[in-house]
Amino acid sequence: MIDPQFKEVSALVQRAVNARPVSRWENRGPNHLAIESYVTVPPSVIIIPPLPMAMIAVHFGTKIDAYAGPSSQDMPTVAMPYRVMLVPGDVEMHFRSPDKILWFQLLYTSGDAHQALKKVIGDHRVPLQINDALLPALSRQMFEISSSPTAPRPVRYVERIIDAITAQLEWLALGNRSGDMMRTSDPAINETVLYIHAHVSEPLTIAHLALLQKMSASLLRHRFLAVMGMPIHRYIIQYRVKLAHHLIEESSLPLTKIATQCGFSSLAHMVSTFKRVLGVTPGSYRKKSAAPD
Repeated sequence: MIDPQFKEVSALVQRAVNARPVSRWENRGPNHLAIESYVTVPPSVIIIPPLPMAMIAVHFGTKIDAYAGPSSQDMPTVAMPYRVMLVPGDVEMHFRSPDKILWFQLLYTSGDAHQALKKVIGDHRVPLQINDALLPALSRQMFEISSSPTAPRPVRYVERIIDAITAQLEWLALGNRSGDMMRTSDPAINETVLYIHAHVSEPLTIAHLALLQKMSASLLRHRFLAVMGMPIHRYIIQYRVKLAHHLIEESSLPLTKIATQCGFSSLAHMVSTFKRVLGVTPGSYRKKSAAPD
């Protein structure tokens, strides 16, 4: 049975994108979660009316721009080349994307998790970027399972993914990952951190990051160290290890796939780096985390 409030939100979204979800999953618990996957040819502008609740949007395309109000002149446009955004529920939202086919998921949650998400939004009147790599990775698994007619759909596996998504939403909402949602006083460093989080699976060089900010590599190193308190290369390593740690703990992905998603050049590279930073190998950590208390 579909939650009435979720059903209302889903109907509003379907009218806005002129499409029905290709799949829908729902679990019930203290923090009720519904996940809808969409593949659609978008209009030039997607207009979503004020909703009775906030939602998480996971975008799988190249870029999406978001703004609130009848025109982008009323509110600042927020570029979303990243993957996850928290959408306020009480304002009209406009979205534009250059993609001819739009692939995205919407996640609705209720209970304490939803109240906490609203606190995270605060007074924001535009979508809030969530600089998290685990949530879209889990969401992508759901998308691949639910959108392919030939993909196996073992119930226990799907339930584990939904449980992991629910836990991650709660963790994000409750502010336990405030370091991943941080904003500094230096806009260029903010953008650099966002880019690292969004492109963690890709090769990341200081030269390329500096080019994106239109500054020299030495200046980027200096400003990053001054703002973040650590060299940029160390931040990238720590973020990759942190992401690998969470994927090992919260998903059943093979270690080779985790190494690829976290940007390590090989499984051996991840094993050596993981052990150097955390003092244990990924395989040993997975066995330990899977062992009953």
